[in-house]
Amino acid sequence: MVENNSLQILVKKVTNLGKVLSNQTRIVILLWCKDKEYMITEISEIMNQTEANISAQVFILIKNGLMNFRYTPGNHGIKKLCKTSDLGNQIVSFINNLNGELKY
Repeated sequence: MVENNSLQILVKKVTNLGKVLSNQTRIVILLWCKDKEYMITEISEIMNQTEANISAQVFILIKNGLMNFRYTPGNHGIKKLCKTSDLGNQIVSFINNLNGELKY
């Protein structure tokens, strides 16, 4: 019974991860932030999307352990810097291995 319950939990986690990765914007954010910290504003400019949308997508990635963030003083208050987490980097490596090294 414990193994069955453990398997159910694992399947639920994998299914949830699939849902998180089913959004192209979130995948691109992971790819962009793998080597460098970015502010929400920078990501929105790079991707030509609203800050509100990027913020919502980053929140989902953080909530699911695929991104990390930290706050740092900025010119007009505090800025939030985001970077792909270790788990997110494993996902990025998997993506890159799907069809050789991706160029983006």
